[in-house]
Amino acid sequence: MSKNFSYPTPRAITTGPRHHFFGYYDKFPWDATGRYMLGLETTFIHRPPTEDDSAVIGLIDLEDNNRWHPLDETYAWNWQQGTMLQWLPTAPDRLIIYNY
Repeated sequence: MSKNFSYPTPRAITTGPRHHFFGYYDKFPWDATGRYMLGLETTFIHRPPTEDDSAVIGLIDLEDNNRWHPLDETYAWNWQQGTMLQWLPTAPDRLIIYNY
């Protein structure tokens, strides 16, 4: 590793009181431009979700003060995999797919 290498400083891009996360390790939350990031929002983190617990699917605009834009709601999610939320790589302009 080069002596001049340094890691970027991490920073929070969402705040409470709700909880935000993304999900599965082989999915990428950033769009192709790096401006938008996908995420999920819940009202709890202290227990496994039940069939009655929804998660809000949203978009974080990293160039607009990390503004959260809710897009949809789903009941098909879990802590490890999220909703399998991801950008559709063959789509021309910001199409996302997820478990509904």
